[in-house]
Amino acid sequence: MKPLGAEHYLESSTRAAERARQLILALTIASGLVLAAMLNSLSVDWPEHRLQVLQDAHGDYTNLKVGEAPSLPKLPPPTPEESRIKAKDPREHREKRYELFYEAYAHAYIEHKYFVHVPLFGITIDINNLGIFAGAGLSILLLLLQFSLLRELSNLQYSFREAGFGPGKIVGDDPEGARKFYELAAMEQVLTVPKNLKQNDPKGLRFLTKIFYFFPIAVYALLLFFDWFTSDVAVLLDAAREFEVLYCVSSLFVVIITCQTLSILRLAREIDGVWDNIWNIVRPIEEAFDRRNNPTGSPAAEKAANKPSPEYVSPLA
Repeated sequence: MKPLGAEHYLESSTRAAERARQLILALTIASGLVLAAMLNSLSVDWPEHRLQVLQDAHGDYTNLKVGEAPSLPKLPPPTPEESRIKAKDPREHREKRYELFYEAYAHAYIEHKYFVHVPLFGITIDINNLGIFAGAGLSILLLLLQFSLLRELSNLQYSFREAGFGPGKIVGDDPEGARKFYELAAMEQVLTVPKNLKQNDPKGLRFLTKIFYFFPIAVYALLLFFDWFTSDVAVLLDAAREFEVLYCVSSLFVVIITCQTLSILRLAREIDGVWDNIWNIVRPIEEAFDRRNNPTGSPAAEKAANKPSPEYVSPLA
């Protein structure tokens, strides 16, 4: 069996981070679709205003879309019957265009306002069941993201241990290799922001990347609010009992999604903590390398050249 090296651990850690990014992208897209479906169902929106204006068959907006009604033409002198049939009022064509346009728009309005088409799966659900399906879908994606971040955290710890940052290993035996390993691992990160000499305190960037984790709970809480705000519609549909059941289930999903979001944030902070601990060890090596290759103008040149390095303590012990 071929012996495993640090590059294999680095590859596994990179794949784990990539899986997490893909799940975050899927969560963002799913949250956006839920938000779009919710906005389409609002009682006051542009499509509804457009439908109301189109009810005026001869209004300015209607004339802009289907053309103005032509004036009544003068009929030709008495002719044989076939000629009289060809001389129909041209306004009939305009009225037919209006009927077809209004019917098509009304059909599209109902299709998009009261029904949600789920991409990839090819199914259509009623807008009143959006809370159930959205809650279940977001919860499953968040659960997968939890497992993915947990594996990313473990793989990251294994990788740094193999590179010489673990118990029983001394970074000083190969400081150049430790520096290169840290840089290679940091280069593969997108939503995780490791520290470096030019960015020693990336709190702002880390905060921005954590915003993605709040999209699902923010969108779903907004959906729950609009369900409560439009609860009078359930009374009009004689479905008050069904609405109460759906609202209770949706409220339960809010609690579940909130707990999942907090767990994901905790895992993300632990991943940041591993990077910070490793940076505290690699930083003196990076500064020495930076001074050696760029003695003037480097970030390390501004500090004392002989600043003592902190005593090595394994962050993964």
